[in-house]
Amino acid sequence: MIILLELFSFLLNILLFIWLLFLGILAFFSLKSRKLDSTAADGQRELPVFGVLIPAHNEEKLLFKTLETLNAAAYPKEKCLVHVIADNCTDATAQIAVAAGVDCHERKDEVNQGKGFALRFGLKKILENSTIDAVVMLDADALVSKDFFIRLAVDLEQGARIIQGRYRVADPDDGWLRHLTALAMDLKQLWQYPGLHRFGIFPPLRGSGMCFRRDILEKYGWDSTSLTEDFDQSITFLEQGEQVVFDVQAVVDHYMPRDLTAAAVQRMRWSAGEIETGKKRLLRQLRKAIIKRHPVALMHVLYLGAPPFSVNFAVSCVAMLAALLAVLLGASPAVLFFSGALVILHSAYFLLGTSEIGMGNKTLGAMLFIPFYAVWRIMIHSKAIFRSPKIKVNWIRTPRGDVPRNRPLRIAMIGTRGIPACYGGFETCVEEVSRRLIDRGHDVTVYCRQSYYSEHSDTFLGVKRVHLPCISKKSLETLSHTFLSVLHGMTRNYDLYMVFNAANAVCLFPLRLLGRNIIINTDGLEWKRSKWGAVGRFFYKISEKISCVIANVLISDCEGIQAYYRKTHGCDSQVIAYGASIESCNPKRHLESLGVTQHKYFLQITRFEPENNPLLTVRAFNRLQTDAKLVMVGAAAFPSDYARAIVDEANDRVIFTGYCYDQDVLRELRCNCLAYVHGNEVGGTNPALLQAMASGGFVLARDVDFNKNVLRNCGRFFSKNVASLAEGMQWVLDNADHLDSFKIKGMQRIQEHYNWEHVTRKYEHVFVQVATGHFSWQPRWPYP
Repeated sequence: MIILLELFSFLLNILLFIWLLFLGILAFFSLKSRKLDSTAADGQRELPVFGVLIPAHNEEKLLFKTLETLNAAAYPKEKCLVHVIADNCTDATAQIAVAAGVDCHERKDEVNQGKGFALRFGLKKILENSTIDAVVMLDADALVSKDFFIRLAVDLEQGARIIQGRYRVADPDDGWLRHLTALAMDLKQLWQYPGLHRFGIFPPLRGSGMCFRRDILEKYGWDSTSLTEDFDQSITFLEQGEQVVFDVQAVVDHYMPRDLTAAAVQRMRWSAGEIETGKKRLLRQLRKAIIKRHPVALMHVLYLGAPPFSVNFAVSCVAMLAALLAVLLGASPAVLFFSGALVILHSAYFLLGTSEIGMGNKTLGAMLFIPFYAVWRIMIHSKAIFRSPKIKVNWIRTPRGDVPRNRPLRIAMIGTRGIPACYGGFETCVEEVSRRLIDRGHDVTVYCRQSYYSEHSDTFLGVKRVHLPCISKKSLETLSHTFLSVLHGMTRNYDLYMVFNAANAVCLFPLRLLGRNIIINTDGLEWKRSKWGAVGRFFYKISEKISCVIANVLISDCEGIQAYYRKTHGCDSQVIAYGASIESCNPKRHLESLGVTQHKYFLQITRFEPENNPLLTVRAFNRLQTDAKLVMVGAAAFPSDYARAIVDEANDRVIFTGYCYDQDVLRELRCNCLAYVHGNEVGGTNPALLQAMASGGFVLARDVDFNKNVLRNCGRFFSKNVASLAEGMQWVLDNADHLDSFKIKGMQRIQEHYNWEHVTRKYEHVFVQVATGHFSWQPRWPYP
């Protein structure tokens, strides 16, 4: 085992070292070539006529900007003839091109789809014009520099037949992903490409910013129709002995994805296309180079087929881990030293290159994401390598936030006990919202805790259920189940993951690593609950910060929680309260069995925890001189001295039912009580308070902002002392015949602001915005 690990690490390090040495040599020669050619086109000579070919598939969002930069280029308009190929478009791409005054050719072919087919079609059109000297190919999101065509004219005049301009990222400081993408591209183009010609190697074509002299296209045509037609065409020119000239001053900017979800689609397409083409054509060239003993051709093939630098860096880290494991098992430390040195050399290469090409204001911040970015790239590359041939990766527009709103979404709901609701507010919310989303045509899966359900059917009211185990311990139950749910959900192609409870944020890093869409309902301020010790409170506060960093968007159940996250963490959220359903009073079937009479009892439904104040309720009720009773529905989730004190101090007029999951019983108790006591003081919009109002009951609520925002003038408030609550209860007894106006106002408020249809519409709106890129993930650094 040790020998195998040593051998694996050694061979991997040797290959990486040779490649890194080659990159270092390229960087050295590139530095010597940095005195850029500033030659301008001779104004006395005839300028070439460029035919500009832009293949566009549903590019109405950015095509107009591309055409604007072409119009602003410092080149005679009559010598720059623009042709847009609207390829199988279903949007306004063609109309925008026509409105801009350029030639537009619409292509409809459901069988031969892809950029390569669009280019072949466009070239036939554009070469019909005999005055065109060279053809420039641009993507529909390309923004050319003002002197772009001047630079190409100079290159053509100096004998170039194929030219590749510098491919840059537009707005590179807009997010860490764009910034790292820009750094990676500049490292390759500024630290490698200029030195390639020293070895007789030309850089690969980039798919945009390419220029071809007319005779090249007439001689070779355009046969490349793969996913990466530029890479395919590069190999064609390699086979024919043609050279590509790289012009660092012919700059073309392109909009790259800002979030990993959209970037994964693009990178998967690129990687899959390059690997597919490499298997078919590059391996054949490799064999020829070896058989003919042609070192330049061999280096050329190896350079074109090499994985990105980020992947090489990640592989070097894997080799170091293998070496570390070998050393721990008894191998010589030398192998670890070699591996560590190689990781350092990779880092030095990157840092030196970054400093040489220029470090922006956000470079240091973006560098914090390099390990994450490297792992993500190697996962994409690995997925492309082992992709089943049956899975087709088509030419689609990279997502930029304009997916049709009416597309059904695949939604995973994680972090609760599951459905049907049998415990608390989150479960009720999941049940009510999920079944309504099903009615709207969406596909919803709810992850359920196995131990809470005796039957494990796959669906409930059309909602899919996945039952997974958990560790039945207070501090581990939620996290263990959420972690298993995340591992299961990673293997499913959900559009988004709706996670309840900010504490679950620590389990979501695998989803973030894969670039999935994550929404977190933060819940209340859990760290304020007295059941948690110092470690628990610290964990909840850290989880709040992680939620801000890891989620696409946060959901708060009231303005108070939204304000807390904004003030404490500098992170905004969307406010979506819980809902409730107006309840009609059922026949009094269960009251008698409990020993109570209609409108002759106070009611509290809650977990027996200090922040819900059940002990305060019992002590206040003990002060009343009345024959009314107090019904306490609930218990402690885990045994505690506090829960025992509630039972011990209660008089014989207090009735304890324990936990009750029978909705008919709960509904009957709420509808027929004299008043509902709501003692909750931690959290936001509380579902129990909403349901008490929806049941037409009078409410006595703890006087905290969260409760005041919900109840308003529809009930009465009390302070956290026995005298205040006892006074409120006595007021209810004294005014029992005058409570109807409060009850009616409470039901009206529920109907107007907290009905489940309204809540579901809000959730659906956020889900669609996340799925369409409106809430694309951006790293947020919460306040310390």
